[in-house]
Amino acid sequence: MDFAPLATSGVTIRAFPMTIQPSQEAKATTFFTNFVASGIAQAGLPCFNCVSGVPSALGLPDPYNYVPSNTVMQYNVAWTNLTYKGSCTVSIAITAGKKVIDSASFNVTGINGAGGYDIGLNRPRPTYSGRAVLTGKVKCGVPTSLVHAPLMFQ
Repeated sequence: MDFAPLATSGVTIRAFPMTIQPSQEAKATTFFTNFVASGIAQAGLPCFNCVSGVPSALGLPDPYNYVPSNTVMQYNVAWTNLTYKGSCTVSIAITAGKKVIDSASFNVTGINGAGGYDIGLNRPRPTYSGRAVLTGKVKCGVPTSLVHAPLMFQ
């Protein structure tokens, strides 16, 4: 995943600032990855403040880990930033055993405070059928944080 190609299109970044005072233990953890999800790509997603009556809610495509033929999928990686300031690299990889089916990354700049972040990467369906694993990775400075989810390609 450290060598995932940089995505130059089909990327949406959303941030929701939070006013928090991290505990001493939390200060040792500058950020952490919440989840990785996949869904059929939809215009306008991901989004914060787009769910009626819930200002901090995150709108995503329906989580759908079955990838139909001829479909553009959106892979979302969400993370919580507590104290990190700077740039982060967010990447996804889809693997089957040691085989890398698809991968992409994006540099998120201007992170300067606590908040929730989500990046949506729209990707065309690779030529593959069968089971796979979707991995989301966030790297902010030295530490990294990984999460995994199963995928099934038609």
